[in-house]
Amino acid sequence: ARRQKELWAEVERVRVLFPDTRNCSQELLKFSVMKMISGRSGVLATVLMLAGTALADTYVKGTQVSYRKEINAANKTNESSLYIDEANDTNNKNYAEFSCDAGAPIFYLNSDQRLVNRQQFDDDETPDIMVAVDGGKAVRFQSWGARSEEKPNLMALALDDKYDAQMLRLFQSAKSKVVMSVMRYDKKVLNFTFYTRDWLRD
Repeated sequence: ARRQKELWAEVERVRVLFPDTRNCSQELLKFSVMKMISGRSGVLATVLMLAGTALADTYVKGTQVSYRKEINAANKTNESSLYIDEANDTNNKNYAEFSCDAGAPIFYLNSDQRLVNRQQFDDDETPDIMVAVDGGKAVRFQSWGARSEEKPNLMALALDDKYDAQMLRLFQSAKSKVVMSVMRYDKKVLNFTFYTRDWLRD
């Protein structure tokens, strides 16, 4: 009970620090809080919301999770990001990303391999992302082309805005892992495994 009170005190602290980013901040933080209340120790997302402004990605010790804290200097909105490395990643280029944008979480799947070609990008014919939680039945997500600095990023996929929150909920509900499959432009299927236990630390 005491620990729960401390956790909800952190939630209140976030509301004070970032009153204009309730949706994104609270959704990311809620995940860590609920995991801890359910009996699992450690928290990751709290540092995303409470740490000082970071100029580079910061890894949570002992996990495959990192974060970048960023507040827009012009309008003071939260543009922070949370990253989960793929289980077999060796170059920090294969990862799932949740970023705050206009008060809502935005999802990206990033790869060290090209996922789409320019024609697919221009024609809005990017491949679906198949997502399975804890070995369950896969769910299909329609993807969109991703951009980096306003230029097409052929090594990443985004989602239709209406699916971002659903993707976050899948990560929240997973007890062990989330597996994603993508048929890239040359018909080769790529699999990405993300261990959700790494959202936590003991």
